[in-house]
Amino acid sequence: MEQKTETHSGLQQGGQDEIDLSHLVNIISRAFLRICVITTLVAIIAAVFISDLPPIYKASTVLQLQIQQARPIAIQGVLQNDINNKDYFQTQIEILRSDLITEKVINELNLSQYPYYTQNKPLSKFAEIVANIKNKLSPATTSVQVINPQAFIAQIKSAVKIGLIKNTPLLTISYEHYSAELAALIANTYADVYIQHNRNFRVQQTITASLWLKEGVQALKDNLNLAESNLTDFLQQENLINDSGIDNFTATELQILTTKLNAIRSELISAQTLYRQINQAQNLDLLTSTSIKALSSHAVIVELRNDYTRVKNNIAELSKRYGPRHDRMIRANAQLSVVEDNAQKELQQLALGFKKSITLLEQNESAVIAALQAKKSEHRTLIRQKARYKELNRELTSSNELYNMFLMRLKETNLTNDLNLSTVTITDIAKTPRAPFKPKRALILVLVILLTLMLLVAHALLSALFFVNQDNVKNLAVPLLGSLPNFKAINKKFEQCSPQKLFQTNNVIFEATQSLRTSLQLSGVTKKQQIIMVTSSTVAEGKSTSAIYLAMALAQSHKVIILEADMRKPSVRKKMGIPNMQRGLVDILTKSGNLNSYIWHDQHSNLAVLSAGELTDSPSNLLISKRFSSCLAILRSQYDYIIIDSPPSLLVSDALIIGQHSDFNILVTRSNKSKMSELNSTIELLAKHGVSTNGIILNQEPLKNDKRYQYYYKREVALAS
Repeated sequence: MEQKTETHSGLQQGGQDEIDLSHLVNIISRAFLRICVITTLVAIIAAVFISDLPPIYKASTVLQLQIQQARPIAIQGVLQNDINNKDYFQTQIEILRSDLITEKVINELNLSQYPYYTQNKPLSKFAEIVANIKNKLSPATTSVQVINPQAFIAQIKSAVKIGLIKNTPLLTISYEHYSAELAALIANTYADVYIQHNRNFRVQQTITASLWLKEGVQALKDNLNLAESNLTDFLQQENLINDSGIDNFTATELQILTTKLNAIRSELISAQTLYRQINQAQNLDLLTSTSIKALSSHAVIVELRNDYTRVKNNIAELSKRYGPRHDRMIRANAQLSVVEDNAQKELQQLALGFKKSITLLEQNESAVIAALQAKKSEHRTLIRQKARYKELNRELTSSNELYNMFLMRLKETNLTNDLNLSTVTITDIAKTPRAPFKPKRALILVLVILLTLMLLVAHALLSALFFVNQDNVKNLAVPLLGSLPNFKAINKKFEQCSPQKLFQTNNVIFEATQSLRTSLQLSGVTKKQQIIMVTSSTVAEGKSTSAIYLAMALAQSHKVIILEADMRKPSVRKKMGIPNMQRGLVDILTKSGNLNSYIWHDQHSNLAVLSAGELTDSPSNLLISKRFSSCLAILRSQYDYIIIDSPPSLLVSDALIIGQHSDFNILVTRSNKSKMSELNSTIELLAKHGVSTNGIILNQEPLKNDKRYQYYYKREVALAS
């Protein structure tokens, strides 16, 4: 058996080609009549309802919010709102929309007793007709409408529109109502109530400010008296007049004491140094050495050094002429001893003098330190006194300023109690409108017509782009064999009549199947097409019906058998009127017997039928068996055409198995019902498994899309009449 490995190069581009303008025009032109009819009906219905809508009138009042209010006296600073704030206008709008203002408007006009609200609203003509019919069927007693206060306030508020005129301090209050006079009256009343509310609010602000100022003045007066008393008591307690010169004198004294202390310490250090040097040095060293500069220049040391030097020089001269036992040498050495003894005594007296000087300097240092500490303590006390004085004086000054300011504001408030300034004025009052504001009947009707046209055109385009039709199928690489009409539209009793009868009696069905047979035979001129598999993407696409009528058309001139391979949900037996006891394909593949004994022959159409037979749980196992191949081989030798009704390809794999044995594969799809995505998926799936799709049958094609169907259909109607 020849395997089909042919693939379609145009599969990927099917459904993805760009749609040109002419194609869109063709789609819209085919749906033009339906679009026009539906649009006309919608326009008529809309016109009836629009003409019956009651007119609504709109009246507007314009208010001016003062951005910079004149302030005749300073007290207005207490009452002045920050109306330059960017949120001020929005605040005023929310005040106008509040329940408080609406309730005041209702009470001002006594709207709760207004006939329009206490009685039932006038009905439109259409509503009156419906109401009269209801009253005739079930008469109802007339009752006075009960008004819910909260619902009534919400109802009035819903008709109020408040907005700002751009880049101006102007605010509009608009009211919409079925009554022109009432619309103007409510709009003006809203403005009056808002202005009065604004004025009352400012008056209340003035009164509140006056009371607050009075309380504040008394409290500030008490604070001022207390501050004066505290400052006086402090000055008396500290024996001060004011803070002038309170710390200048003490700072000078501290500086003098610090300088004196530094001088004493310097002198003390110097004396201690000399004293240590005298105690540590030898007498001779002090007389002969000049390394201690401070002692070498001392008067006593200089005199002792001179005596010592003179005696030493004398001894040196005598030693040159006399011996050591000479009288002069003895007297000279005795003089040297006397000089050394005198030097020792003088140095001891000098050290004692330094020690006394050190003691005195230390006493002076202690005295200066004590005086410095006392002066520092005194200075810190003066600093605290000055700080306390400044604090009390500052408190007195601030209390005095606040008291004077509040006293002035209080006096101004007493003068402005009767001055009621409003930040809002009416620029334009609302006048009774002469023409209704809405509904804009012509505009609504035009919009309804345009919206209907858009929806219908969009529906037609989307249906044509995403659902199967002749244009989409022609763009596929798979050829379109033909189309079958919507049999139910041709014959309302289509499901009750047998295919044999309809094929023989209905010219539309007959000619459609003849055209399909011709297209099939012409497409098979260069290709063998004995075994023809008919499948679909999903259920309810008419594959079994298409297979039956195609088989009957071929049976007029050829020996044809239709094989019902859809063993999961068979329908050929029921459509052809085959008895339930008739055995079929399942019996052949599972039991032994003569193949011809399982075939049922239709005497009217000369068509042989091999039905599915008994239901089985594993149809795929039967189709893949060798018995099925043998069965097809026997049928090939006995029939010119073998039409196989296969299950849907996207749901089960039976069609993939059957396609390995078939010569020609036909894919049935529903016009305007099946999706192009499913059709493309089916073609790709079959091609992936080596099963080529050789042709497409467009089922349930509307009669209006094909002039030949219209011709036959009109002829059928003429013959029937």
